[in-house]
Amino acid sequence: MAPAREDSDLASEDSDHDDSSYYADRGEPSKSTPLRDRDPKPVRASKDAQPDHAPASKADIQNMVAELKAYFSADIALVREDMGVMTARLRALEEAGTATTSKQEALQPEVETLKQANHTMEGRLAVLEDARWQRNMRVRGIPENIGEDEVPHYLHRMWSSMLPPAKAKTINLDYLY
Repeated sequence: MAPAREDSDLASEDSDHDDSSYYADRGEPSKSTPLRDRDPKPVRASKDAQPDHAPASKADIQNMVAELKAYFSADIALVREDMGVMTARLRALEEAGTATTSKQEALQPEVETLKQANHTMEGRLAVLEDARWQRNMRVRGIPENIGEDEVPHYLHRMWSSMLPPAKAKTINLDYLY
């Protein structure tokens, strides 16, 4: 019968393994494999399954915890570094947003002044357009075959035939249609 091994012997045997062979023997990815590339394999024990060896001792559990800490420490460091970068970027974005808001608030009085000036100009333009149309005359019944240049002569002949003779007076029209 083989002598019983002590817990300290088990711990020393486990520590003698190099990490690459330890994980390779178990079909697990090495510690250098990034966390996102690892394929988690859940372990499910059935009711009928009997352990191959004795229950783990305190030293075995401490070794496993140390291995897990070492296994995940690089990933945790990367996550912390990424969080630091993201925190710095967030602060920069918040500062830029604050600066943009303050610039917008500083420009608000000028925007209001420009809106008021635009409203005034629109009113003046409407008055000018109305004044321009005041000197226009609309005549219905002019045949389509008369060109633009002939319209004044045509109207003069038409009115001369319809109205009693009167002294001729020149009227300036902007548009005649």
